[in-house]
Amino acid sequence: MERQLGFRRSLVVAYSRALLSLGVSSTPSVIVGKSGWLFFAGDEALASYRAVQPLTEAEVTRWQGRMERRQAWLAERGIRFLVVIAPNKETIYPEYMPARLNRVRETTRLDQIVSHLRERSSVAILDPRAALRSAKAGGTVYFRTDTHWNDAGAWLLHREIVARLHAWYPEVEARPAVPIVRVRWGWSGDLATMLGLEGRIGEDPLLLAPPRVSRAADPGARPLDPQGRLSAAEKTMRERPAVVIQEIAERFAVASSALHGDTLAAP
Repeated sequence: MERQLGFRRSLVVAYSRALLSLGVSSTPSVIVGKSGWLFFAGDEALASYRAVQPLTEAEVTRWQGRMERRQAWLAERGIRFLVVIAPNKETIYPEYMPARLNRVRETTRLDQIVSHLRERSSVAILDPRAALRSAKAGGTVYFRTDTHWNDAGAWLLHREIVARLHAWYPEVEARPAVPIVRVRWGWSGDLATMLGLEGRIGEDPLLLAPPRVSRAADPGARPLDPQGRLSAAEKTMRERPAVVIQEIAERFAVASSALHGDTLAAP
């Protein structure tokens, strides 16, 4: 019946716009921040940001064990293991979060994990939060209307990762900086879409055009990937080492085995 309502889409957009003008979100999954910034509130991201419930010592130790078992398994096969953190946007831009969403404590679950691994483990961990916070003074590194970092943020992470890999593989070096171009086309991110305002609120994104060093490849049979999410690429520069990247989004309620953003579950 709802789909047959005349002008339904227009009414939904008008309703969402009206709420947005009051600083109110039309969905609990999106936080309306200051100066047009939107933040994702699902998957316990808000609880992580506010540091509502810290990990226990036993939980942190289990995280250490999980990472060290992965490292040992890879080491037996001559493979290096580097844990790279992808910070949630509100971690880098807390100044745009609503003032009502105060932090309960300064130390987050991610802070606990990073500190613990650096003090008590041989697992190599790259935490780019400080670099991203420094870089934002020269321009935005995340999208205002999307959950992800923009091309400038991605390029910064590229350099941070390569700098760490260079110590293991001297032949791996960061490529020279490429021009950053601001495209004026009112691009809308995933958070705008969640508000039902795709194409109606937007921003002018920063785009990079780095030289390609890989091309799409056939990942082969994937019986455990029915939705076709698995993708693969092959190098065009054969002299460089191979790399495997695994990204797993974390949930508080789901035991997992990688770090992603500030949302951490006990494994």
